[in-house]
Amino acid sequence: MYLVSVETVKIKDFIFNTNKLKTIRGASFLLDYLNQVVVKDILNKNGVGKDDILYVAAGNAKFYCKDKEVAKKIEAEIKEVYNNFAPDSKLAISYIDAKGEEVWDAMDKLAKATNVVKNKGFSKINLDLPFIEKCGICCDNPVQIKKENFNENLESYVKNFDSYLENEKLKTLNDRYKIEYQIFDKDGVSGICPSCFAKYIAANLIKDDFQEIGFYSDFKKEFKDEFKPVDSLEEYKLKKSFIGFMYSDGDSVGEFLKNAKENFKGKDKGEDKYKEFIKNFSQTLDIHTKGSLIEVLKELREENKLDEHFGEFLIVGGDDVCAVFPGHIVMEVSTRFQERFNSKMKDYYKTCNFKNNGSNITSSGGVIIAKAKTPMYYLFDQSLTLQKNAKKKRYETYENKNVDFKNGFIDFQVIGSEGTVNIGDFRKGVKNLIQRPYSIEDMDSCKKIDNLLQLIESLKASNFPKNKLRMYYDLKAEIEKNPNKSMENLFELINTIVKLDSEQKELILSWIGKKNLSNSHEDTLKEILNNIFDVIELYDFVGGSK
Repeated sequence: MYLVSVETVKIKDFIFNTNKLKTIRGASFLLDYLNQVVVKDILNKNGVGKDDILYVAAGNAKFYCKDKEVAKKIEAEIKEVYNNFAPDSKLAISYIDAKGEEVWDAMDKLAKATNVVKNKGFSKINLDLPFIEKCGICCDNPVQIKKENFNENLESYVKNFDSYLENEKLKTLNDRYKIEYQIFDKDGVSGICPSCFAKYIAANLIKDDFQEIGFYSDFKKEFKDEFKPVDSLEEYKLKKSFIGFMYSDGDSVGEFLKNAKENFKGKDKGEDKYKEFIKNFSQTLDIHTKGSLIEVLKELREENKLDEHFGEFLIVGGDDVCAVFPGHIVMEVSTRFQERFNSKMKDYYKTCNFKNNGSNITSSGGVIIAKAKTPMYYLFDQSLTLQKNAKKKRYETYENKNVDFKNGFIDFQVIGSEGTVNIGDFRKGVKNLIQRPYSIEDMDSCKKIDNLLQLIESLKASNFPKNKLRMYYDLKAEIEKNPNKSMENLFELINTIVKLDSEQKELILSWIGKKNLSNSHEDTLKEILNNIFDVIELYDFVGGSK
């Protein structure tokens, strides 16, 4: 008996190597289709039954098969179909002899084998050679398809797809000329690579024939015809030409599974129960991720905070959510999603009846608010940087601490013009004026993101003068350079409070803390308004249009 692992790796590189929305949609669909349909069909044809499959979800699969020959045959078939339908996608396939191995030990052994495969890396063509023409869409691969051989390649690709479907056929090729015009005339490229070609074809000719694949199938059941897809990300620039990009990812998944096996070892039928647990867990994780996002979008729709476009859902499944929303709503979507997901996974953890040891799964995320024309791969890279910041904060918060349940975190950044800005270097200049990353739930040691968003909403509702917020920032920033200005700047700040109306005055006093002002001294200004830059940066992107 062999245990096999199939992992789609470098998924984000495959999806986000271009800013073309159609291409991104096609890439996301292809990976969903291959994982959810094709892999399952290949396993079934090779005698891998339902009871042999541990899970197939979110680009990954783990299953048992009869012997090494079957494992090698499955590997070859999966690689071939991925290469045919999604060229340039990357797979890490590994297998071990699991005979006599308990399932948890076999999975640990398989994980090591998979890491060996990943560490080998993937070959890449040198595109800097003068005789190689780069793809006009992604610039990552050499050109192989041009206008003169477009139809030939299209018919070959669709025929290949039809042959795999057996009893089904793709409905139409009527849009072939529209696609040809889009690529070579409207976009003005001279040639493209097979990878971008497949993504374009999937988005324009194939995706709509498979409505039950991916997150959109669940999404459309809830929202039906209310949702209107956009042709360009620039259609989301409802607030000063900015869009929002969120990327949330699960925390402690590996730790949770590692600790979970201890609850099955030495128990009657422990291995069988653990296998069943793994199957249910992967389904539960996926359901809670998709369900949490749908519930949040439903709430926002009922609150009239979403227009007909809703958002662009690039990766939703497993424990990942990568999506685009209008800039003025993305923080609320991300925050609510993480709260909902964390709550669902905490309830799930409790139903498992495992000993509370802080290995519960949460979600931490990064949010980028940037100009609509910022290249997609920059948005992803920057959101990934912020997500890592959030995860690092989570790790540091709980390091060497015994807690029943951990909490997720969120980090954010508004980027005005340069998508390539180094966030770490930029923050060095304002490190005492920000409190990011924020906690998703209440904690004694960390600031909660909801409190920041509510503060901004209250300031805007009271028509608090933005010039005074900027002045508070300048007063705070000045003492970083000249500590001797502390008392002078503090008195200047107090003088502005006196001139505010009663509602605004209460807001500022609550924010600063009356106790701080009543005990004012030269260090007071250093200790208050430590999130002033967070407030100013998010001010235009929270709480509506004010």
